[in-house]
Order: sequence, then C-alpha cells, then structure tokens
Amino acid sequence: MLTVDDDGHVLCPDCQTRVRTGNGGVQNFLQWHCGTAQCATNKKKKEIHDGLEKAKENLKKWFQPHTCVVPPTVSAPALVTPAPLPSSSTSLFIPPIPPSHTLSGCLIGIALLCKFCMCIEALPHDVGDADEYHPLVQFAGDPMGCIEENEDAWEKFDRPLNMLLQKPQDELKHLVQVGENGLIGLCHFLEYLVTYHQVTGYLLKGKLEQLMCAIDEV
Repeated sequence: MLTVDDDGHVLCPDCQTRVRTGNGGVQNFLQWHCGTAQCATNKKKKEIHDGLEKAKENLKKWFQPHTCVVPPTVSAPALVTPAPLPSSSTSLFIPPIPPSHTLSGCLIGIALLCKFCMCIEALPHDVGDADEYHPLVQFAGDPMGCIEENEDAWEKFDRPLNMLLQKPQDELKHLVQVGENGLIGLCHFLEYLVTYHQVTGYLLKGKLEQLMCAIDEV
C-alpha cells in the first residue's frame, strides 16, 4: 500500500526512489511518476548499481584470507597448526590481504575482476600451476612498491600487458595456468592497480575479455 511519509514523499515500489508528491499526495505520484520513463530510468540505474555492489562484495570475499583450522583432539587439547592447502587450482590462489585493506576504486573494474576470478575458479583441476618460466611470472609476488610515487601506473604497465594479452586466442590459451606465477598472480596484480592506483575497468576491459574467452575454451 502506498503511503506518504512525513516529508511528503512516496517510496516508488518499482524504482525504489522517494518521490515528492506535493499537495496531491498519492494521486500525484500515480499520475506523474508511476509507469513513466523517469521511473524506468531510475529502476535501470538501481539495477546497475545493485549489480556492481554485489560484484564488489563478491570480490571482497574473494580476497579475504582463507584458513583451514584443524579441530583439537582429546589427547592434545591445544589447537593444531593449520594444514597447508593442496597445490592445485582449488587452493585459491591469492595471498591474504591485510584486514585493514578494503576494496575501493572503479566499480566497473571491480566487477570485471570478479568475473575474471570466477573464470579462473571454474578451470578444471588438471590445468596445473604455472612455473617460474611462465610468461605471467613478471606479475607474481607482492606488487606493493612496484610503482614510484610520481609514476603513472597505467602508462607503466599498459604496454607489458598488451604484449602478453593482445594476441590471438590460440596463443592466449598458453597462458591458462593457475598459481602465483600464472593467472592468480595476474589477478592479484590487477586488483592492486584498480584499488591502489585507480586504473579503471574501461582500460582493462578489452585485455581481460580476450583472456577470459581463452580461459573459457580450455
């Protein structure tokens, strides 16, 4: 049931926008807002915003530390040291980010990274880990400090990324290996560019979409 709040607004059930009704109350809302192009536009904007927020939350969960705790036994009540995760594509992948770190930056970039992460996670177990000779090894490890204070992050890494990712699908398939020396290291590095250096999703879109197509074909 539609009601006018104390400030003279009605919450539209379609677009979730608070609409001022004036003296006409609900009748004004029904006549001048309900079912209009503006209502449809507001609804579309909200759907896009909600989708990006959901992608952002998914990516935040992706980069949270994953630990495995072995419950204490009767004979040894102290906690057992967590067992290391197996070396495979399911041992995901990305080193923990400090608890103080919160994802920020371009929402399009965050959503794109989330999609990239899910593509990696969907890879079969027999894909294997990249070794120290893999082409993506240059993006492995902790990226902190790789960009000087007055350097432009995208200007520095656009060309190296192009040299690896702007290739035919058949060649890109050779990059499809997980582990810190492969796709996982690249994902972690791109997350650093987006969240710490404001690299936008529009800059990454073409490169990552080609790589994700190659991943899907493996």
